[in-house]
Amino acid sequence: MEANNQVTSSLNFNGQLIAVAKADGQNWIAIKPVCEALGVDYEGQRERIHRNPILSELPRKHRVVAGDNSKREMLCLPERYVYGWLFSIQSKSPELIAFQRECYDVLYDYFHGIMSQRKRILKEKRNAEERIAELEAKFEAQDEYKELQQLRKFKKQVPHTLSKLDKGLEEDQLELDL
Repeated sequence: MEANNQVTSSLNFNGQLIAVAKADGQNWIAIKPVCEALGVDYEGQRERIHRNPILSELPRKHRVVAGDNSKREMLCLPERYVYGWLFSIQSKSPELIAFQRECYDVLYDYFHGIMSQRKRILKEKRNAEERIAELEAKFEAQDEYKELQQLRKFKKQVPHTLSKLDKGLEEDQLELDL
């Protein structure tokens, strides 16, 4: 652990080790090794990051373990923003194109899965509500249903009734104690 509260490690990305700094409770990914692993120009990407209205607010230099095991200060982005940055790069790099293709699949699966599940659940809820209404309409006319409703009402009132009785007993007990 560094004196400035950074823990450095690395992750394997496309067969290359990418420097990661842990600081401020999050992972910071070094940009240069990512560019090298994807075959894209680091300087061009550094400039691009600084021109981006969102990414330009984020880069920080952190001391990280470089590929040659020496510690160097490198420009880093918070991990949560790295994937969006990578998705936005325009390059003919086969490694980058493969990564971006995977991003398209992940985004589709995420949104399609959520929306499909949401629609299915809402449809099931609507069907359940309709069936409940049908059953209640069918049973409301029956004497057993009316009795069931009265029993439920009674059951709901029991705690209140018992509470009143308990208060009355307490008052009677106080009068006896005096």
